[in-house]
Amino acid sequence: MAAARQNMSEIEKARWFKFNNFIEDIIVTTACDKNKISIDVGCHHGRFSWFMGRQSHSVFAFDPSPNILLKRNHWPDLEWTNPIGVENVVFINCGVGDKHQILTYTEYDDSSWNSLYHGEFKRAKDLTKLSEKKVVVVKLDDMINGDISLLKIDTEGGDLKVLQGATKVITQSQPVIVVEATTPSNRREIIKLLNSLDYNVWHMGWLANEPTQDENIASLNLLAIHKEDHRKEYILSKINEFILFSPNKDYNSMAEWVKNLIIF
Repeated sequence: MAAARQNMSEIEKARWFKFNNFIEDIIVTTACDKNKISIDVGCHHGRFSWFMGRQSHSVFAFDPSPNILLKRNHWPDLEWTNPIGVENVVFINCGVGDKHQILTYTEYDDSSWNSLYHGEFKRAKDLTKLSEKKVVVVKLDDMINGDISLLKIDTEGGDLKVLQGATKVITQSQPVIVVEATTPSNRREIIKLLNSLDYNVWHMGWLANEPTQDENIASLNLLAIHKEDHRKEYILSKINEFILFSPNKDYNSMAEWVKNLIIF
């Protein structure tokens, strides 16, 4: 399946990324708690931050770019990800990592690849650099005080560092975690760290059956659930239902399936 994905057309790749977004929607729906905090690190335009806000007590959304915060993302333009009247999402304009420091934030012609860690992912060489600036980087362990239900991390190369700077809050709250992992070595270290914190890990995009130890599977994101989390079976069952439903379905059909799962 990984080999087949390498041969995808651009249209097929676009569908794949939207497919993964729907899986993340399912995780938000099944993992967020109205009485707990959700965290979105690398929130970009806030597609998931706003949606988390409808499902959580409050949301802390981090991004080092002031140019893209406080915008309602309309890709895809889904009513449940762009809610009107959500007031419990706090956007924090800084980077997140494994220690407090000042780093250089690079902006590219494709803003979805903007990163503090541009030297650590290969795609940067294919992009046009627009600007660089110095930004403050913080640790989640020093920023968050409360019970967390969901932690989403998407930082284009810095995801392991974010986890390393959040081991205290992860241990205390045992949140469901969605984390990007861009290379086999990166996936290996992330899986190793999460396993050490008593988490099982699954590659998103495949049927979530047995937890994985295979860092060579090319997946956009990893899903991690604590071994004692009572939500595990429900979350995995809904992901698997969607994956079994989705082959050969068009985008609108997948969107309708996810919409029917969401109850406000």
